[in-house]
Amino acid sequence: MQIKMMKFILMYYYVSLFTLGCFASSKSRPHSEVQVLTSENFDDALSDPANGLWLLKFYAPWCGHCKRLEPILDEVAPKVTGKLAIGKIDCTQYQPFCKTHKVKGFPTLKIFRDGDFHDYPGERSADGILSFAKRMSMEEVVLISSVDDAYNLSEEHSNGVAFIAYDRRARGSTTEDMLQSSTLLQVFKQVSRIRQAHDSFGLLQPSASMEEIKRLDVGPNKNEFIVKIEKGVESKPFHGKHNTKELFEFVTSNNIGLVTFVGAHNFRSVGNKGKPLVIGLVDPLHDKTKKFMTELKDLARNGPSRITSKYYFCWMDAVKWEKFILQFNITKSNLPEAMVLDVPSRVFWRDTFDLQKSDLSYFLMAIERGKILPQQQPGSGKNKILETVLRFIESFVDWAVENFHKIMLQLLILIPIFYLSWCMLRKVENMPDAANKSSSVTQTKEEHSSCDKQDKTSEAKN
Repeated sequence: MQIKMMKFILMYYYVSLFTLGCFASSKSRPHSEVQVLTSENFDDALSDPANGLWLLKFYAPWCGHCKRLEPILDEVAPKVTGKLAIGKIDCTQYQPFCKTHKVKGFPTLKIFRDGDFHDYPGERSADGILSFAKRMSMEEVVLISSVDDAYNLSEEHSNGVAFIAYDRRARGSTTEDMLQSSTLLQVFKQVSRIRQAHDSFGLLQPSASMEEIKRLDVGPNKNEFIVKIEKGVESKPFHGKHNTKELFEFVTSNNIGLVTFVGAHNFRSVGNKGKPLVIGLVDPLHDKTKKFMTELKDLARNGPSRITSKYYFCWMDAVKWEKFILQFNITKSNLPEAMVLDVPSRVFWRDTFDLQKSDLSYFLMAIERGKILPQQQPGSGKNKILETVLRFIESFVDWAVENFHKIMLQLLILIPIFYLSWCMLRKVENMPDAANKSSSVTQTKEEHSSCDKQDKTSEAKN
């Protein structure tokens, strides 16, 4: 009896282990496909330790841009297994849920890590997402041995900026050990973790020479510091308290280069940092572009600070963004050209006097003096109903273009059916009415009967 009981216990034990193992492996497995998320499974999916970093797509099935993004995500998902999990949620089915995540347009891409949501900062192409996943799988802070390495790190980022930390008293055999060896470096590590998707962070080895440190131009405190660097631009040291909040604010307010490249990945984030943008619109292959960019950088660096301090300077590939610049009545024939755009208010200033052909600074001075008046960006009016209708028409046109062949095939099938139905209906309408025919026959018979009676009466009289 005891032997049977022992066998039963052992069998129950092994079955339990197997069941738990299957459950754990099914839950804690890096995803290799795009996951369909709902308001019910959302929290469980994001809390899975095997998938610590998520790229989330909030979408609507009718959205043309969402449809174009779908095959890209399907292609990328198996290539980023273990680095990045990808999920999608249909906001037409879960509207309140999407509203709580501040989804205002489709598709909205967000990243999730360490319990926090952030806007996705990368390009919405397969290469862009792959590059983002690779970047996020690396260490947040890169160990560097020289100032040249620091500037190389800054140039690897699209904004041309890097944040460098140094503490002469740092100790440890690994980068992680050194980052935990002082309060300053611990705070630097925390902020770099939060901002890894957006910015570049480096730790200068404590063995760096004083000559190397002087090249960074960090001011009098050369034993410990955090500094923003950009090649060819004066360094900006951090002077705040050594806590996460103040360093985070320093990084987010200084992560724009002297003249930053803007594209689909960062246009909104740069445009909503609190200042209007001076945008250099260029054709990268144009002969005049190099000279124009030199003048734009010179204006940003050496222009009158009372004017230049009011703006962020950037440039974009206007050939790639041709549809965007057309709404400001700028065509490729106008390139290169600078314009000013306040993204939140959708107000812009354009150099209608061609002042920048002589000197770019004249353009900003004319705005300052009120000689060039602001204009409202098309589509930014207060008629919300009209804007909604226009967005619907745009979405319908996108859908019609994408499904053109299906629509034509259905029309080719339906048109003959409708035509045949119409012909049969007309034929039925032209047929004599059965009731009328019966009535006509009855009337004819009555007429014949009346005639017969009249004939018999006439014969009797005769």
